Amino acid sequence: MKNLFFLAFIIAVLSLCLFAGGYDIRKLKWGMSVEELQQVEGLGSNLYKEEELSGIKVEVLFGCDNQGLYSVTYHTRTQEFADIADNKLRDKYGSPKTELDYSFLMKSKNILKRYPTAVVYIVEEGDYSELDNIKSTGSGISEKKLIRNGLSKRKKWEYGNTVALLLISPDGAALSYWSKAYHYESKEKYKALILELKKRVKKIDKNKSEKVEKF
Repeated sequence: MKNLFFLAFIIAVLSLCLFAGGYDIRKLKWGMSVEELQQVEGLGSNLYKEEELSGIKVEVLFGCDNQGLYSVTYHTRTQEFADIADNKLRDKYGSPKTELDYSFLMKSKNILKRYPTAVVYIVEEGDYSELDNIKSTGSGISEKKLIRNGLSKRKKWEYGNTVALLLISPDGAALSYWSKAYHYESKEKYKALILELKKRVKKIDKNKSEKVEKF
């Protein structure tokens, strides 16, 4: 009995060691420092590189904050990349679910807050027509495009400490890998943000009706 217990203990320890030595994405682990990331990936200060995957040129973007690495995103204008990525992820992790990219949305929350009426309408109705009423003030990426892509559901896979999200759009394809902890923390923040925006919309609607009554 003691020998069996000792054997089980050794197996458990070895399993923990093997897991600890594994990677979350590429040859990276979530939470690693910027310096570690730069050394492994051969990056400069912009945390960006270009690669070729399955014969397709992709941009690779690495997301880091003061808690370390939290995301890796592959983007390309070649929509064929989405089919290749979809097939590989299905083969490895099975059929996907669908979900919003909460981490991406929370990175864009300041833009979402500028257009509470449109955002809440899209969330509740699944209708993007309200975007036509937005006059984008962004100097870079169109805010309309950002909101549409952010509120579009993606194919989602989960494994280990990672969430993979695949989006195909008229602009190409994006495959994002996020730290699972970061993704679910962002999901809770997203719920709180939507509640906040709904309160703003009620206040806006109330002010509009009061103005009409005064008139």
